[in-house]
Amino acid sequence: MSDREIMDSKFMSLKTKKMKYLKFEADWCGACKMLKPVLRRVAEAGVPIEVINAEHSAELVTQYNVKNLPTVILVDNSGKEFYRFTGTKAKTEDYLNTYQQFTNG
Repeated sequence: MSDREIMDSKFMSLKTKKMKYLKFEADWCGACKMLKPVLRRVAEAGVPIEVINAEHSAELVTQYNVKNLPTVILVDNSGKEFYRFTGTKAKTEDYLNTYQQFTNG
């Protein structure tokens, strides 16, 4: 086994099997700021959330076809999208229920 294969193998074993939310936001986005308390409660319930500044992550914005902010996307380890929320209408329970639905947990 080459050094590269060993490193890849170790990296793969370190990956968590949990899904996570990707939150796309921008500093100037008022709706994004309104969503922060909702997602804080989701994170406090143990759901992983990665915050992505859309202005500095054009590649991810394109990859996930983000057209509006805030956008929150549930993805697995490979980055495959399972569910998408856009805007601020979703409540804490919506995020938690959707996460549980796709993770059985």
